[in-house]
Amino acid sequence: MTKKNGSNFQLILNPKETATVKVVKSIKLLDKVSYSLNGGDTPGELPKSQPCSISIDSTSDLGVSIFYAENEGGSFTIDVTGSDGGDTSSTSDIQQKDEAFRSLSYTFFLAE
Repeated sequence: MTKKNGSNFQLILNPKETATVKVVKSIKLLDKVSYSLNGGDTPGELPKSQPCSISIDSTSDLGVSIFYAENEGGSFTIDVTGSDGGDTSSTSDIQQKDEAFRSLSYTFFLAE
């Protein structure tokens, strides 16, 4: 996997490569993380301890929603890695007061 133009949210995968999204650190989060590939209902909700792995055939978008358990004090770090190695995308966030959730969007491109 390679970051496109150095972006943590635009990632290039080789054909047949799998991307894995993993919550590596969390404070005051609910146990479920919601994933939506290309606006659909898959992969769906997964326990935050379970990595989400996807493969693509063409440019694809993956939405990730993290839900906070309390009104403040939450935080998380998410890493995205590719099965072929290469770059790691790492994103961290600290909850704003009264923020209920945080959504992230990753765009995956297929290498030519």
